[in-house]
Amino acid sequence: MGPLIPKNPSCGLVPGRQARMINGGVYAACTLALPQSNAKRTIPAKTPAELIPTTYHQLLLMFVNKNAKVLPPRRRYDFRVELLPGATPHAGRIIPLLPAENEALETLINNRLASGTIQQTTSPWAAPVLFTGKKDGNLRPCFDYRKLNAVTVKNRYPLPLTMDLVDSLLDANTFTKLDLRNAYGNLRVAKGDEDKLVFICKAGQFAPLTMPCRPTRAPGFFQYFIQDIMLGRIGKDVAAYLKDIMIYTQKGTNHTAAVTSVLETLSKHNLWLKPKKCKS
Repeated sequence: MGPLIPKNPSCGLVPGRQARMINGGVYAACTLALPQSNAKRTIPAKTPAELIPTTYHQLLLMFVNKNAKVLPPRRRYDFRVELLPGATPHAGRIIPLLPAENEALETLINNRLASGTIQQTTSPWAAPVLFTGKKDGNLRPCFDYRKLNAVTVKNRYPLPLTMDLVDSLLDANTFTKLDLRNAYGNLRVAKGDEDKLVFICKAGQFAPLTMPCRPTRAPGFFQYFIQDIMLGRIGKDVAAYLKDIMIYTQKGTNHTAAVTSVLETLSKHNLWLKPKKCKS
């Protein structure tokens, strides 16, 4: 069954499965009790055309990874770093990394230089780079913006309350979840603010041209962006928590039309999706 094919949910408890909330958003995941096996099986990766139902193939390019590896356009939503009066730059020190981390950082820098989403620079600001582990065993880069955050004017735009999101779904019976590729990286950094977000490593200093995930103002900026482009639909047939978007409809409503409309809106704003994480 394709990940975007609508399915009516069962509200009962299912043995061997758990439903959980992730990051306070509406995200359902099931863990199945499967027999363990020592044998490793290689499963060929499916293409977006195989993962996405033909109903949505007119928008298939939204699910192609290579299309997302470009610098986003300038918008009125560009990320601004507003400093408190009297704030002065802070330059952190280079953090020693393990060999695997150095390799991951080199790959990250090369890929982002190639895509034009970072640029080499010099700046009085410098955030150290460190890594954390991901569930899949890969490494996640983290830029330490704590010193910058301490002198930044906070963004008070609210994130949705979990219970409000859940309440909005109570009368619905068909759901589709979309997962945005690049997340915060879909927004450009405002001109003149790039140097405040510079990170430092043994290869030098690099300025992100797209919004990183660690600045204190980032969540509010991104939530406002998503809710603004979905204006008129939030609370009606769309729930959004940062990069996770849920489309929901009641019985008798054309769910496919609702999903298509949301996909068209996202495409209009140059947003891309992860096909493996888009589910119904």
